[in-house]
Amino acid sequence: TTSPGLNAFAEALQQQHPSLRIRQHPLQEGEPSLKPGDRLILLDEAALTWRLGQRQNPPSLALRISRSRAEQLHLPSVPGLTLLWSDPPPLRQMRLARLLQPGIQRIGLLYGRHSSTLLEEYQQAAQALGLELTTQLWENPRDNRPLQQVLQDSDLLLAIDDSQLYNSQTAKTILLSSYSRQRAVIGPSAAFVKAGSLASSYSDQADWLATLAPLLEQPSQQWPSSLYPQHFKVISNRPVARALGLAPPDEPQLQRLLREHEAQP
Repeated sequence: TTSPGLNAFAEALQQQHPSLRIRQHPLQEGEPSLKPGDRLILLDEAALTWRLGQRQNPPSLALRISRSRAEQLHLPSVPGLTLLWSDPPPLRQMRLARLLQPGIQRIGLLYGRHSSTLLEEYQQAAQALGLELTTQLWENPRDNRPLQQVLQDSDLLLAIDDSQLYNSQTAKTILLSSYSRQRAVIGPSAAFVKAGSLASSYSDQADWLATLAPLLEQPSQQWPSSLYPQHFKVISNRPVARALGLAPPDEPQLQRLLREHEAQP
């Protein structure tokens, strides 16, 4: 069945692109009947899994999948499929960290089996900003030694969008350990900020619609194989900032400064 959220998304998409014919098709209602020229927007993992099993390759945009989850699913490079990452870009998150704490020099990073492939990109982002990246493999979240080691060796913990590491079971341990050492946690999502990390960039429905807009106005042959959301907002946790002795974050100002950086060639 369709949900109010799905209906609202489809209606907003239709208003944004009046020349397109937008059709909703929940997979619970069976296989969609596809016509030549149809393009798909896949809104959840079930829809993506269905698309991967198709012999024909209709141009498809898969929304909000994390890079670590894509690695876990062994997603091949599928013809006609564009993955729109749920992760905030590493460079954006590191810039946010430095805006909040200008004096930081060492960024701590925990990674798991499925997020190890992201290390090179995080390393490049750190080098671009003149920061040192300290990493620890955290294979078993019941063993806190990698967490304690990375906190000891860094000024701030940058959280990767890896649900094997950052989830409701590990949140308390990560946050209490970080703040006992007066270390801020940046990211990985708006939900984690509400749970107690300091801040993150994130994309809501309006941002996803804005990211989709130029893609839907161009031929699908020009779509990239993957894309970070280009539109975003900043969320922060003021009580956490206070506890760390930091000034209250000015979210609109942080967002403006990050956008200005990304607009530069």
